[in-house]
Amino acid sequence: MEIIHDGWPVFPLIAAYESASGESIISVNIGTCFAISKEGKFLTASHVIERTPKSVNVQGVDMKYTFKMHSIIVQSAMNSEKTLWPVVEHQDCGNDIGLITCALNSGKRKLKVNNPFNVRQQHDIEMGRQVCWYGFSANASPKFTADEDCMEVVHTQLWILGRCRNGIISSIYTVQPPFGPDLPLPSFELDSPVTPGMSGGPLIDLNSGEVIGILSKSIEISVHASLSDGSGTTMLKDAIGIAVDIIGFSFC
Repeated sequence: MEIIHDGWPVFPLIAAYESASGESIISVNIGTCFAISKEGKFLTASHVIERTPKSVNVQGVDMKYTFKMHSIIVQSAMNSEKTLWPVVEHQDCGNDIGLITCALNSGKRKLKVNNPFNVRQQHDIEMGRQVCWYGFSANASPKFTADEDCMEVVHTQLWILGRCRNGIISSIYTVQPPFGPDLPLPSFELDSPVTPGMSGGPLIDLNSGEVIGILSKSIEISVHASLSDGSGTTMLKDAIGIAVDIIGFSFC
C-alpha cells in the first residue's frame, strides 16, 4: 500500500527522547528535510542527524531525557499525519550534505511524493539572485552543554512551525572567507539568517523553482560603519545565512 503526498515536499525532522523510566517521551524538531524523488529520497544537512544531542533537559522539569530515534512527520491525504523512519544513505560531513531514504511502518508501506524538487544542474547562479528558503522552527533553544551532547528544550510538546523567507544571494564562497568558522564549500551567503530548525531545508531559485542549495547555518559577522555625524566609525554585528551549493549534484 502506498501513502501519497501531494503537497509541498518539505518536512520536519524529529528526534524522540525517552525518560529513564521509559514512561515519558518528548519529541523535538531538530531540522528540516525535503524530497528530491518520488520514491522517497530526501536531502538534509548532514549535521542535523550527525550532531543530534544525546539528551535534553526540559525547562522546569527535573528529569533528563535520552535520545531514542529520528523520524519524519508527513502530512498525507485527508490531513492525516504519517511517521517515517529515516535511514542515512549517504553523508558528506565536510560539505554538510545528507541523503536519507524513508520507510513507513518498518518498510511494509511505501511513500510516494508526487511533487519532489528538482536539483538545478546549470551553473549560472550569481550574486543578487532572488531566492527563497523554507524550514521548520525548532522547539528547542540553541543552548548546549560544553560537549554539545545536551540541549535545553523550552516546549514539552512538539511544536512545528514552517517558515518561508525571501531574499537574495549576497555572496558566493569557493574559498574560506576571512571571518567566522569554516564553511562548507562551495556555499551561498544569504542576506538573512537561518533560524534553528531550518537547517536542512531547501534554498530555491525563484526564477526556475529548482533547488540550488541546502540550508546549513547562520554566522555572525562584524562590520565597520561610519557614524552619521562623521565623528568616526563603529562596529556593527550582523547575522547571515549559509547554504551549501548543490548545483549539478546527482543524488538519485
